[in-house]
Formats: sequence, C-alpha cells, structure tokens
Amino acid sequence: MTSSQTSQPFFQKLSGAIAKNQSALCIGLDPSPRFLPWNQIASPQTLQHGEEKSWVDLKALQDWLLNIINQTANLVCAYKPTLDVYLALGAPGIALLETILKAIPPHIPIILDVKHGDWITSGLFSRTAFERWSVDALNIVPFSGLDHAAPFLVYPDRAIFALCYTGNPSAQLLQTSADNTAPYYLQLVKDIKTWGVSTQVGLEVEGSDPTLRDEWIIVLGQLVCAGRQEVPVPDLGGDFFAFQQIASLVAQELLSLNP
Repeated sequence: MTSSQTSQPFFQKLSGAIAKNQSALCIGLDPSPRFLPWNQIASPQTLQHGEEKSWVDLKALQDWLLNIINQTANLVCAYKPTLDVYLALGAPGIALLETILKAIPPHIPIILDVKHGDWITSGLFSRTAFERWSVDALNIVPFSGLDHAAPFLVYPDRAIFALCYTGNPSAQLLQTSADNTAPYYLQLVKDIKTWGVSTQVGLEVEGSDPTLRDEWIIVLGQLVCAGRQEVPVPDLGGDFFAFQQIASLVAQELLSLNP
C-alpha cells in the first residue's frame, strides 16, 4: 500500500502548501479516544479465551480523523500523525494509519512523528515510511549520528527532523553542560549541520516555556551570523508562536551554511 502523496521535494511541497493555504498551521492526526464523546467509546468485551476486545471504537476514531482532514485541508500546511498512538491500537491501528494517510490531499506534506532512535533498523524503517506509506518527512532521535540518518537521506525528495532539544526538565542533564558555555544540544546542532543539504535536514526544538525563546533565538542567530554577518538575530517581542516559526527559518539558514 502506498499513499497518494507526490514525490515533490519536502520543503518545496511545504512552501507550496503554505502559499496555497496562507497558513503555517500543522495539525496532529492522532487517534486518541480521549477526544471522542463518551457515547462513541465502546465498553470492554471479553472474548472466548479471556482476551479483552479493544475498548476503542475504531470506526468512530476513523470518522473523526477523516472529518478533521475534510474540515481543515484548506487551513493547514502539513499534517503530523504520531506513530506510537496508532501502534497502541495493534494491527487495526496500522490499518487505520494507512487509511488516514491515503485520505490526506497529495499537495499537503505528511510529517510522521516517530522519533526513530535505532540506527540498526533505520534502513528498514526508511523503506516502510517513505516507500510503503509515502510520508514526506519524519523525525529521529539523532544520538546514533550520521549512520542513523543516512538511510533516510538517500531519498532526495524526503526530509528528516533531528530532535536536538526538548523542554522536559529531566532532560537538562543530557542537553546542557555544567557551566552552559558549550551545551551538548549546540554541539549536536553543529554536527547535524554536516549531515546533508538544507532541503533534507531540519531541526526539532521542543518546549512550551516562553523563557526559552530568547535563548534559542540568540543561539541559532549567533551560529548563523558566524557564517553570514548580514543575517540578523530576529526581534520577536513576546510572540512565542512567531518564535517557533522564525526559529525554524533560522535553523534552515544554519543548515544551509557551508561547513
């Protein structure tokens, strides 16, 4: 099974969707029963051998997700299904994912939220994601280095987003240094910059704390300015949503610099 997505390069496809819909909104497509009305969640049923039947009404979830796509296809620049949520539903969840992928209009990019972290299986999963499911981009946990990313980068019209920073408080020990003069996430960004062309590699920066805004703008801005003095550090005021958008643009600029 393959979806109806085209083979247009990811960032070109993303730019086209942004221009067509005049939108920078990316919507998640996750089949979580918590979003359904209670009357659409089935009660547990016991099978002959004591196996518990799925308590989620998959048809209701499918109708709900398809309705989201129908109602928002002219309002978004991308859709982002989270693989783990579908896997939690077992084999029917994978079938549901494939149904949802086929329903997305071909001009809208699909970013699969998977945070793939196993370099040994990256070749197999790249074929599943890019050939069977025809998603346009996905995210990885990049600590296995270029060996992990390489199987995804052999697809020139697809892209990866490398998770380089998360807002989880307990992650700070792994992301920062003792004096914060050379934080580990910044070293990671510099290494990711060497992996491929800017049309294939992006950075994923997670965090809902507005106090992170200025820190990341300064960090990314200084890296860009180090290579091109004419690139200014953006002044975003207090708009965290704008920070997220411009940080992505600055990160693209960073990755486009010559090593």
